Amino acid sequence: MIKLTKRALLDRALSHHEQRLVASKIAELGDAKMTISSHGYRFGVDETILAAATRGAKGYTKNSRTSPAIAVMEVVLAANRDYNKAVKPYVDDMRNRYGRLTIKQLGRMVTAAGDASEFKAVWGHNDARKFEILKALLKTFSPRLGQVDTPANDFMVISAWAKTAHPSTRATDPVGRIKDIGIATFQHLRMNFGADTVKPDLRVKHVLEREFDLRLSDQDSILAVERMAEIVKRSPLLIDQMFVKYGSGYYYRTESAAVRETVRHIVRNLKTMNSPIERIAEATGWSTRDVEGA
Repeated sequence: MIKLTKRALLDRALSHHEQRLVASKIAELGDAKMTISSHGYRFGVDETILAAATRGAKGYTKNSRTSPAIAVMEVVLAANRDYNKAVKPYVDDMRNRYGRLTIKQLGRMVTAAGDASEFKAVWGHNDARKFEILKALLKTFSPRLGQVDTPANDFMVISAWAKTAHPSTRATDPVGRIKDIGIATFQHLRMNFGADTVKPDLRVKHVLEREFDLRLSDQDSILAVERMAEIVKRSPLLIDQMFVKYGSGYYYRTESAAVRETVRHIVRNLKTMNSPIERIAEATGWSTRDVEGA
């Protein structure tokens, strides 16, 4: 572990020695091998974290360009879920069934379904909260599409939002102010549509804490990774992918029972204060099902 001062990093005030330490640590993480639990691991492939992250970053928007509508559903479903178990099978199924589904076509499917239970036939989940988030996103983007009904136009329109939106103005952003969209989902959607940025999920924050001794808020975690990307002259998206793959591969979900019980106590207190389930889940890294059952 190397120890950095939060303000020095965020304010671009690290010494040359500290910058070299950051670069050396990131190189060390990148040279590590992908493990079976690393996000994006390919069975039987001997690959470094850096190689896998480079591959992932290069193709990050590929599926979003094919069907922006399915990409939007994927982001909504992925929030606070075990992606490989609870999301990926349904997303793969939607890609097989619907191919180049457009936002307007999805809007008609949502209207025809009427409620979450009926829409389960489309995306495999009976989740009223996520269904409402999806409807709100469609309501936000559909008026911007004009008369054109193609995946290319959908991607262009949502990408225009993604590249100009920013976490610091999320409270007034048309997407950011949607109920139950936390900063991680906000960033995930931006990344899927071409923004070179960072999603402050638990794995990224664990790497910042365990490798750089930085315990940061979501907002500061984004900025910290962006500053590190500047130091090593890489894209923030690439560093994000490296941290996700390293965190999931080497120490994600290794918290002690005592830590988990402490978090459970905090979750219960937040629920008694009527905090939104989705926001609690994003803050703790728990699934919404775990939050509801705490």
